Amino acid sequence: FLARNSQKVTQGVNTVSHYVAWSRSLRLEDGSRFVVQPFQRLPLKDVFAGVPEVWDVEPEANGKTTKLAAQVLYHAEHTSEGAIPVAAATRDQAMILYRQASGFIRRSELQGWRCYDGYRRIVNTRTGSIIQIFAADAGHGDGVIPTLAVIDEPHRQDNMDLYLTWSGKLGKRAGQLLL
Repeated sequence: FLARNSQKVTQGVNTVSHYVAWSRSLRLEDGSRFVVQPFQRLPLKDVFAGVPEVWDVEPEANGKTTKLAAQVLYHAEHTSEGAIPVAAATRDQAMILYRQASGFIRRSELQGWRCYDGYRRIVNTRTGSIIQIFAADAGHGDGVIPTLAVIDEPHRQDNMDLYLTWSGKLGKRAGQLLL
């Protein structure tokens, strides 16, 4: 993803300032616009610098899952054939991120997206990028070739197996892992 990823759709878009501006088009549940807070920008610098693993440690109730939903949408919008696996400690927990992302699409009237709730999958029809929710265990996380992988709430994982599985696959497409 970013400077290291030859799959980029548009040159020069993968910056913190572009992401912040782009994300303002997203609508929250109450109809207000999504705003990236200053404290949320620090890990974004590492993301857009192409750091392979970005550990975003924030206190509870600071909107991290919602921010991650916006980030996976941004990545899918700006990456050709992006592969974005998403997991959390449980599939139900990962579905919160899915619901935030699909809600952004619906409320913001974003064009070129298809949400397949039964498959827990979101597809950007213009770029061919796929966001897919996975079970939390490493046995169900094999076979991914991520451009951007997300493990939400990593402190709730029973072990580090999924992290080890996905981090070991980053080199296949110069991918990144957000935790």
